Amino acid sequence: MGLPVLAVQSGGLALNRSNDVAGLLQECVTETVPYYEMAFDAAASDKADEYHSLEVRIAKAGLTARTREGYYVQPHRD
Repeated sequence: MGLPVLAVQSGGLALNRSNDVAGLLQECVTETVPYYEMAFDAAASDKADEYHSLEVRIAKAGLTARTREGYYVQPHRD
């Protein structure tokens, strides 16, 4: 149960619902074709492990963004 949860929470896809390995591999390849990457500079926090949730919205219907659900901020070190 741990690996599927980690996969989904990190923006991945857990493919463990079939014994059809070739089909699952093809699904993985198909999922990677449309690929975009976004980045931002997160502000430093005053305390360790401050959690910030993330939400990515797509204006076009029928599309799905596989993203992280959030991140932890650490204090800025000088």
